[in-house]
Amino acid sequence: MIDAVWDPPPRRPRRYLSYLGLLIMVAVLATLAVVFWTGLQHPYAKAPAPCDRLGLSAVTTALGSQPPTAQPTGSDTVCQFGITAADGSPLAFAQVSLTYTEDVFRAWLHDRLHPAEGDEVDGARLTVSTSPTAPTCDLRVLVADGNLRAGLSLAFLADQAAKPCDRLDAWGTTAVRITRDFVAQL
Repeated sequence: MIDAVWDPPPRRPRRYLSYLGLLIMVAVLATLAVVFWTGLQHPYAKAPAPCDRLGLSAVTTALGSQPPTAQPTGSDTVCQFGITAADGSPLAFAQVSLTYTEDVFRAWLHDRLHPAEGDEVDGARLTVSTSPTAPTCDLRVLVADGNLRAGLSLAFLADQAAKPCDRLDAWGTTAVRITRDFVAQL
């Protein structure tokens, strides 16, 4: 006699358990979408007189210069400053440009599709350029926060006593800090 036990095939999950699993998955995805969207909805508004908030005291102190002189640009999103010695000779030039995007999501998407050039320093992009034939050295910093992109350009004259072009790494860190502080005040 053959002793065989019949083992029925496994049962499919019950329909209400499938619906419950689907409902939980949809709820989790909806919650994540809401959290992501609300996190992106704190855009910067255009600040009135942003040029007054830029603090270049670290630059003027290190160069031993007079306070920076604002130069008119005709735009409320671009600020230019001249930094001169006590005798009036130019030492450096600073320019800040602000770019506002309509909403945070578009700014985030643009940053992912078109990443900024330069090295990342404390969450900002830093680009340093020098030329043996040019009498200047340049630093460019880009800070992206929400729908605001703030760019700071510093151009130093190379032939001065402070020798700023010999210490561009230190100047880069200072420029990133200046730009971050400026964005925090907007």
